[in-house]
Amino acid sequence: PSLSLFLVNLTSIREVRRGQNTESFCANGKGHEESCSFSLIHGDDYKSLDLVAASDEEASLWILGLGYVMEGDYGSRSTEMKQQIRDQWLRKTFEEADKDSSGFLDEDELIGLAQRINVGLPRNQIKRKFKQYDTEHGNDTKGKMDINEFAALFKELSTRPEIYHLLMRYSASHEFLRANELKAFLETEQGAKNISIDECENFIR
Repeated sequence: PSLSLFLVNLTSIREVRRGQNTESFCANGKGHEESCSFSLIHGDDYKSLDLVAASDEEASLWILGLGYVMEGDYGSRSTEMKQQIRDQWLRKTFEEADKDSSGFLDEDELIGLAQRINVGLPRNQIKRKFKQYDTEHGNDTKGKMDINEFAALFKELSTRPEIYHLLMRYSASHEFLRANELKAFLETEQGAKNISIDECENFIR
């Protein structure tokens, strides 16, 4: 089938529904764990996109993250509000990974969690940073991290300096690129020619 059949505009999402509670799931959901299943209800006609995650924990991460996205227009939120939302999301995912409710995660648990919430992060990079952070901030809980330490480490790992510097150069808000700013970036950094504002607006959408 065409890939376009599976594209859902985030702004069109009406509900993120946990479990197998749609007509298509009821008809075709057999063989999938209900705890790993969730649906995106989207569009004016309330269509459903039914999804199955690899684990119930991964499903919870998607449901939580999409819920925060649905809370409002990210373009109009202040930087402080965005940081608060990210911190709440990180805390929730940390607590879900903390199976014994000790308030700490060990190295393997932290690496697994970091990879789940940022798929593009290599395991060896996370491991190296963890050991460096653990050495520099060593205390009675050496080899483990609490939520505040994990949040600080994750923010450091997930920030790409080269992207940040480009954003600082081309974005007036220093938070996102508008169509004219994206056009300037593509022409200057990527060597694009004859690209229009309309095309840049389509990229952003």
